[in-house]
Amino acid sequence: MHVLWLEVTGLFFLVLAFVGGAAAVRESHRRALGTGSTGKMLLATSFALLFAYFSVTSFWRSRRR
Repeated sequence: MHVLWLEVTGLFFLVLAFVGGAAAVRESHRRALGTGSTGKMLLATSFALLFAYFSVTSFWRSRRR
């Protein structure tokens, strides 16, 4: 049960990382057009990287069990 829980949370974190990555790309495109902000892009990038880390560690912990 615990392994399944780790895999489900890893998948959830991976989905959130993709959403954050898409937001970062979208904000980067807006910034290139002159309407976006660097702060929002950095925030979205940080969010994506943090949740990607959570996802990788969750899957890694499930494989160790």
